[in-house]
Amino acid sequence: MQYVTVKGVDTAVSRIGLGGEQLGGHGWGRVTREGLVGVVRQALDSGVTLFDTAPIYGLGESELLLGEELRGRRHKAVVATKCGLNWTPTPRFRKWPDGSPESVRGEVEGSLQRLLTDYVDVCQVHWPDPATPLEDTLGVLADLRTEGKIRAIGCCNFPAELLRKAFSICDVSVVQVPYSLIDRAAATDILPLCLEHGVAVVAYSPLARGLLTGKYGSGSEFGPADNRSRHPYVTGSAWREWPSTAMRLAEIATSMGRTAAELAVAWVLATEGVSATLVGAKSPEQIESVCAGEDGPKLPESLFNEIGETVQGSDHAQ
Repeated sequence: MQYVTVKGVDTAVSRIGLGGEQLGGHGWGRVTREGLVGVVRQALDSGVTLFDTAPIYGLGESELLLGEELRGRRHKAVVATKCGLNWTPTPRFRKWPDGSPESVRGEVEGSLQRLLTDYVDVCQVHWPDPATPLEDTLGVLADLRTEGKIRAIGCCNFPAELLRKAFSICDVSVVQVPYSLIDRAAATDILPLCLEHGVAVVAYSPLARGLLTGKYGSGSEFGPADNRSRHPYVTGSAWREWPSTAMRLAEIATSMGRTAAELAVAWVLATEGVSATLVGAKSPEQIESVCAGEDGPKLPESLFNEIGETVQGSDHAQ
């Protein structure tokens, strides 16, 4: 495993982190608690130090599981959670951005309780809240940092212009954006902006929610309990190319003795400006395989370019 440093964070950050959405226990098809516990333990055994979660993942269940499994090993982990996204479970589930200082402070306090810790390494604004001045949202995070309840501040899913504003308000350490072979929008403006300001970029969905693993084809179906059944990767007309993209990626990977998932992650990590990437897993074997690939040979520039050309033609991938 390779590691990077992130300003404000004392522990070395693994370039492959464990994404915590699946740890919430629903929205990703059939999972078991035993399997999810095994995922966290295997990640630790594989050298992963970055664990990314959020209060809304499983409505707190992801943080609860992670807190329990990191008990006694908290000092070895970089725990990143989020704030600024509120929800109501009944009578019908709905969610909305809420960056108000009261909500953010309450979310952080709740996360600390569920994670069984007195601080989180990184607290990220999950989604921008147009109804709350950004100065107010980042201001309360700066206060929480001064209080020692968080170590570093991050922004997720912010457009470039809003990131510029955030950088002018306070010291932002981490920016989290989707980035993969079939979703390269961040390379246009966000990656260069973060490089300019020395801000770490953590890419999520490097496997395009599993679609680049080679396990799925054009005939694959995702049930109503699976979030992917409603995601633009599957439903949007712009994404009709992904089955053939995944097939070509798998062919290249096979010729190298690697898996499509390993190669897709390696491609993301070889992108200039990407510090780390988050990989979700539902079984210990999945996270073990991807982490093992990080210890393999790095992608030469010629192969990086060849792989990148497998998805030419999609406006969203440019």
